[in-house]
Amino acid sequence: MIEDTVTTYLKSDATLDTLLGSSSGNSKFYPNIPREEPTAPYVLYDASAGDESDEHVHEDRIQYTICSPLKSAVEAIAHRIRVLLDVKDFIQDNLYSTNTNYYIYYSSYSGGSAPFEPVREQWQIVLFFNVRYQYKSASR
Repeated sequence: MIEDTVTTYLKSDATLDTLLGSSSGNSKFYPNIPREEPTAPYVLYDASAGDESDEHVHEDRIQYTICSPLKSAVEAIAHRIRVLLDVKDFIQDNLYSTNTNYYIYYSSYSGGSAPFEPVREQWQIVLFFNVRYQYKSASR
């Protein structure tokens, strides 16, 4: 699934790893509903199918929700994710191209929000990215 590929790319970034305070074996990225409450800061991710303009090229929307009681932490993590994923050009030459399953043509920031969650007493920045890709097994 494309969200796993994109999230693996994010997990490989040393700056993002430092901002999240990740430890060996815990990247602090979790599917949209984690099994237990993670230690902040952390990132939740999910995807929804989008445009399938033809049988080979797909465009899905990936959502990243950054959570922390510190507003400055969620802002720094969100900024780094935008730097890594808001790439509107053909991105065959960056780290995405090492993936064996997809040709990723672009990923583009398409919106988000920054609410305070009073029940959990934490800030949440939600980022949406549209990712256009093609399976490598399909003809180009």
